Amino acid sequence: MVALCCGVHVAVWLVAYPAAGPVLGATAPSFVDFAGFALVVLGTIGAVTVLLAVCAGLAHVRMPVDEFRIRLGLTMAALTLPLWVTVMLGPIAFVETAVAGAFAVLMPAPLIPENGEAPQRPAPVREEPA
Repeated sequence: MVALCCGVHVAVWLVAYPAAGPVLGATAPSFVDFAGFALVVLGTIGAVTVLLAVCAGLAHVRMPVDEFRIRLGLTMAALTLPLWVTVMLGPIAFVETAVAGAFAVLMPAPLIPENGEAPQRPAPVREEPA
């Protein structure tokens, strides 16, 4: 699962690099600087989101998978809010929010299939003749 997160992170940042040049103009970083910064963000925010996803994936047993992925994606995106607050890190926050959404969609749920259960349904009530 950590490999999946790292792979999604690298893929989204590689797609974001060509777009960074026109947005940043003359101050666009070199590819090495951009990749180094992506690794720093992966080590800080990425590590926290992977930890959240692993803990949530292990605890997920009675929720429909689609609802679980939506809630996980929104929670992971909420972890990028400190980046959105700063003006300079807005583009990075956008990329990290995209990483969170892509990872929530691709994450296997539940992580341990034996623990997965269908949502509980009420037992049928038998009607007896009057």
